[in-house]
Amino acid sequence: MLTPMTAENYNLLLDPIVADRELERIDKLRELVKFVAPRLIDANVHDVLALRLIHRHHTINPGEIMVEESGRHNDRSALITKVVRQKDVDDQDIVPNVFAVGEIGYEIAEYCMSSILTDLSATEQALANEKLLTEIREKIIELGLKQVVGLGLRNKHFFHEGGDGQNMLEITDAEEHANVLLWVQSPTKGRKNIVTLWGFGPAENTAIHVQNNAATAAFRTWNGIGCDTIVECEFYYDPISGAQYHEQVYKHYSYGGLS
Repeated sequence: MLTPMTAENYNLLLDPIVADRELERIDKLRELVKFVAPRLIDANVHDVLALRLIHRHHTINPGEIMVEESGRHNDRSALITKVVRQKDVDDQDIVPNVFAVGEIGYEIAEYCMSSILTDLSATEQALANEKLLTEIREKIIELGLKQVVGLGLRNKHFFHEGGDGQNMLEITDAEEHANVLLWVQSPTKGRKNIVTLWGFGPAENTAIHVQNNAATAAFRTWNGIGCDTIVECEFYYDPISGAQYHEQVYKHYSYGGLS
């Protein structure tokens, strides 16, 4: 069901802006969410799995993979996703983190250290639910979203560390070939956003109310289900919605942690 993505295929993943434009052009995300969200909740894996915009920030060479781990950046706690040689990583220490739809099953686009997860056993159980993963994969393909939407993990300790008025900011470090995630105070407001992760839960637990965001506002509450977590790619920040802006450096925000 899960197979490693080759470096060649990884390097073919779209830039986040291009991926977002393709997602908007196809205009089937709302239909996908209405299919996926209740199934994640019914299977009790909504705290583990989320929909992801499939994209990349870096290229890798054969024998290299992208791995997310806890670290420090300017004396602050951070999650750092960086390029590593696969032979330098113990396979027992890493877990698939981002899953793109492949020709057969899913391809593992990126990994994370198991130590950053809140519950490794729950993650393993979610990834072992082949019926659910197959249903979601088939729906993604049916809607023509295979190139731009997949699945990803959301059950990470770091997502709970943000304080009031903070967003999770991911800075692409081109020199280190890495992405650095930090909790920061909300930046100045702007206009639009690119969402790269959609997490769901029962509507009464929903912690986010997204406005001025065509990708999310239309289904922020639907049939007792709400969008309770989003991670976004910098594109113009709106402090009401948790949206953000995009310039030359890619950044991500997550609204206030998980509910």
